[in-house]
Amino acid sequence: MTTAASIWITAALGILVGIGFWLPAVLGAVVTLAVLSAFLAVERAMPSELYAHHHVLFKREAVMPERKLRELVGGYGFNIAHLASRLINEGKFFEYRMVIATRDPNNLQKLAEHLLGLEEVIEFRISPTGD
Repeated sequence: MTTAASIWITAALGILVGIGFWLPAVLGAVVTLAVLSAFLAVERAMPSELYAHHHVLFKREAVMPERKLRELVGGYGFNIAHLASRLINEGKFFEYRMVIATRDPNNLQKLAEHLLGLEEVIEFRISPTGD
């Protein structure tokens, strides 16, 4: 919304400058910058969530139960937004795929360090989204 408003106010200020109304144009520019700065400060103060795609691979014989996986991920401050599972490589491996969300970016590293220590985990990937 602020992007569209910025485009419209820029057009209006350009018209004011174009017709020679310098004082209203300068005042409008100052007010616009103040309002946008205030919006930026409010946006930065609001808590935001970091989303990541998380994949974890197990041998079929050593699959972590879904309940235990949810507890593990939740224990590091994540909410699971979506969870899917599948067998791959002719049924030899079992993979969980999920979208996880947290408010603390440090939780990504903590979860990764924990997964590194689990022998039953063959592979994992935690990929933060660009949003």
